[in-house]
Amino acid sequence: MFDIVIYNGFHITMEGKGLGVIEEGGLAIQDGKIAAVGTAEEMRRADARRKIDASGMAVLPGLIDAHVHTGFGLLRGLSQDIGSWMQRGLWPFYDELDREGAAIGSRLAILEAMKAGTTTFNDFFGNMADLARNHVSMGTRAIVTEMVNEMLKKLTDNKTGLYAFDPVVGEEKFNRALALYDAFEGTENGRITVGFGVQATDMLSTELLCRMYREARSRNKKFMLHLEQGDREIDQMQRRYGKRSIAYLEELGMLDENLLAVHLTESSGEDAKYLAGKGASLLHCAGTIGLIDGINPPIGEYLAAGGSVALGSDHVPGNNCSNMFN
Repeated sequence: MFDIVIYNGFHITMEGKGLGVIEEGGLAIQDGKIAAVGTAEEMRRADARRKIDASGMAVLPGLIDAHVHTGFGLLRGLSQDIGSWMQRGLWPFYDELDREGAAIGSRLAILEAMKAGTTTFNDFFGNMADLARNHVSMGTRAIVTEMVNEMLKKLTDNKTGLYAFDPVVGEEKFNRALALYDAFEGTENGRITVGFGVQATDMLSTELLCRMYREARSRNKKFMLHLEQGDREIDQMQRRYGKRSIAYLEELGMLDENLLAVHLTESSGEDAKYLAGKGASLLHCAGTIGLIDGINPPIGEYLAAGGSVALGSDHVPGNNCSNMFN
């Protein structure tokens, strides 16, 4: 006897090419795992403690939010309808967001996402250990990553010109990233794993960027960062290094299949195709960047070049929700 049987409805299996849809399908669940998939009639006849008629509904796997900052949960909508959204819309409030507020907001964002079908989160934030505990207690699957940079602790102090880097801040965040790995990697029977990444190429020194990359590779981990995410980043990189971020990473030997590039909003089609050819993956957050910057990355060129794309909700200050269907 099965624990649960779901019959009727459209069953989206993701098997083979396309979505693997079974019209009038059914599935059985035993001990929290899918035990059988078949037709609606087969599942209707099966013995089960509970039966669910999904007529007029879709049955699909849990959604994966490939890039999200759940710690921004209390800052919903702050980056919309405002120029220089990061400096003027987000940073003044982020400067006042303490660890308790970030953890509370994270729980809100996770709950909203779970109610909309998200079961796996690639969560990227500072003091990530606080947020990782939310994923542990709420039962979600998560890749948790400490967001490392060398920015001044009070972000609004970075108003004009080049960002001022603080190596003391960078070292503190570097150590938090290592401690996060030691504390959470593979916990909850593998439900919680730890990633490695930096906020962006323009927000830390080359030295710290390379140290973080080496730590990721020594643990056979992917390396994530926001890449060519806006004209602010391009301006900072041109001023400091005389080149854009993709060329900078190429020079450092970091453009390969281990790179998780977030956004690519300011990339050209040629750069996107080049990145795809290197095997890097793109984490695309159309809901936020499309709303707050009014632009989207060259996804078509990237996909045509064989690139791999995953979707993320990013954050509620821009996207206004944690609902992947949005």
